[in-house]
Amino acid sequence: MEVLKENNVNLIDRFINSVKMKIRNNLKELLPEKAYSLAIGILIGDDSEIDEEVVKSFKDSNLAHMLAISGAHTNYVILVIALIANKKHVGIQRQRAITIVVLLVFMKLTGMSPSVVRAGTTCIIYLISKLIYRKADVANTMAIAVLFTLISNPFNLFNIGMQLSYAGSISIILFYSVFSKKVEINNKVLKYIVESMLISISANILILPIMWYHFNTISLTFIFSNLFAGPILGISIVLGLAIIIISFISVKVAYIPGVLLNVLLSSLIKIAEFFGNMYFSKIIVITPSLLIIICYYVICAIAVFMKKKTKFKIISMIVIFVVLGNFISIILANRDFKIYFVDVGQGDCTLIKTPLGKAILIDGGGATGSNSFDVGNKTLLPYLLDRKISGLDYIMVSHFDSDHCQGLEAVIENLKVKNLIISKQATITQEYKKIINMCKQKKVNIIVVKREDGINIDKYVHLEILHPSEKFLDDGKGGLNANAIVCKLFYKLRDNRYFTILFTGDIEEEAEIELEKLYGKVLKADILKVAHHGSKTSSREEFLKLVSPKIALIGVGENNKFGHPNDGVLERLKEIGSKGYRTDEDGEISIKIDTKGRYKVQKFIEK
Repeated sequence: MEVLKENNVNLIDRFINSVKMKIRNNLKELLPEKAYSLAIGILIGDDSEIDEEVVKSFKDSNLAHMLAISGAHTNYVILVIALIANKKHVGIQRQRAITIVVLLVFMKLTGMSPSVVRAGTTCIIYLISKLIYRKADVANTMAIAVLFTLISNPFNLFNIGMQLSYAGSISIILFYSVFSKKVEINNKVLKYIVESMLISISANILILPIMWYHFNTISLTFIFSNLFAGPILGISIVLGLAIIIISFISVKVAYIPGVLLNVLLSSLIKIAEFFGNMYFSKIIVITPSLLIIICYYVICAIAVFMKKKTKFKIISMIVIFVVLGNFISIILANRDFKIYFVDVGQGDCTLIKTPLGKAILIDGGGATGSNSFDVGNKTLLPYLLDRKISGLDYIMVSHFDSDHCQGLEAVIENLKVKNLIISKQATITQEYKKIINMCKQKKVNIIVVKREDGINIDKYVHLEILHPSEKFLDDGKGGLNANAIVCKLFYKLRDNRYFTILFTGDIEEEAEIELEKLYGKVLKADILKVAHHGSKTSSREEFLKLVSPKIALIGVGENNKFGHPNDGVLERLKEIGSKGYRTDEDGEISIKIDTKGRYKVQKFIEK
């Protein structure tokens, strides 16, 4: 490796970096780990070290905005400058000039994120207007801030932080005056509480669709979580900035206020956890269509130009629209018979949507080995919500290996599931115990099936269970794979023929031989979910010839350590004329089948 240049960083960046490292080191010495990671998040915008559970609590309690440097943080910086550089001693104009310089340093120090640029730029423009004795226009100020943000990086337009920051600010400007003029309170404490609540409500009017679209959540506790957490955040920022300044002089002296800061930050985490765990803190909703979002903002735009008396009626319409929009999205989504072979990495997951609106999930992927990636919360649940799935009529677990069932935990926890289909277990795993307990707590109907059982999904779709029988196969490995559920799905076409799909779990050679003997040509299916991710221990030549599928689906992770799918399996599928699709190369595979049995395959690879 050849070093082309050394010390190729400008002096400003080097200075800012050295200051940031000094702040980090000082705070790390003063605070416990949890408080330290939160402190650098709210003071210098570095949230990389904040524990995932803490981040989740802040998101669930609608306090995630506190982890991003924004207008509130900038105002507290200005307050600290005002306390240090008092206008009586330095003069009002000098104080403004000092504030501009400090804000520029602060913006650079916190990484120039879109929310920081917005807050910092608007404050600086306002201060410059005061320096030159001009009046600042809010609309122009916001427009200039947007321009600076997009010039630095045009893709900031798609940055969630930028969307939330500008939407929240504009929403407060447009709607806060509507509410506040209706309220007249003399008591200062009560007035503060009411004003804080009104600001939260105003900010969330334009933020709501963004949260709805990106995070699939609507919060009903945001008013109260912000009411309790807001004052603590403000004190924490002011105290934190003071501690940073003191620590540059003496870390030992900073220990005393550091104890108080630790208490405040710990309280902030407790508040986030408390409201995040409340039942109505996070309502899961399906992803809205672009049309619904546009209609929502059109209603908001109409509200802005209406007379003040009718604005309340319009705001009520917005609330009703959110509820109706959720149901409209669900109704419009359920029209065709569709199969989605979901890319969950090294695992299996199939979503089926029937023409009558029934939703079936067969397996759900999950972590394997030392992999700690949460497939359920980070892949499967968001995926289902994007597919307008607000609840599931059936979940079938072929067997309880983690790569087939672990992702289902988040689904059962967050969505309404009516029925769980399982078979009698040769081995009781921890995953089995956990999912069964969750289903009992959620009052999910548990259906235990065996060979020759049938389940009618609706008048067009039914399932037939081909395996396992009451007598377990012994594969010498606990029997999980050998006794996985094998089922055949039948979709009734217009001419009373059936389009069929065979799901095989992780069965191996022994189970395939048994199925060949019992069913023979009855195994024939239009689509085959290839057993055990295309392992060499499955997909015998005789078995594949009997099934003779037009399409073969293989759920497999990219560059997996097992070497799936096996080259021999791929060759055998090719020899019988089956078109193979695999999630590691093709991503999600969706198949739409019409009433005449004609099908269309689409692939989606997310890079």
